[in-house]
Amino acid sequence: MTPRKTAAAAGLTTYRTWKHCKNGHLAERYTSSGACVECLKGAAQDLKIKTRDARIAHNTAMVQGLQPYPVFVKPEHKLAVSEYCDILRYSSPEVIEQCRAFITMMKNLK
Repeated sequence: MTPRKTAAAAGLTTYRTWKHCKNGHLAERYTSSGACVECLKGAAQDLKIKTRDARIAHNTAMVQGLQPYPVFVKPEHKLAVSEYCDILRYSSPEVIEQCRAFITMMKNLK
């Protein structure tokens, strides 16, 4: 019986093959898929970074007026988005100033 089948029969979620994966990891593998645990951790981290960067770019574009807010966004949500941009502390002073100006404008609209 293979290590994967043995682990599945024992009810384990991971097992070891003592063989390197295609990326060179000598890590455990998931019983359900046979995928390397380290490879999947790296893929999840990469996706998290890409998603965060896309969200930051999108929010910045909305605050700068380069991209419209979605129709369903209410004024109080626009304020939350602009405050979020300010909290991120962008390296560009211009972007921070634009975020602050937008927050001020939204506060004056209330």
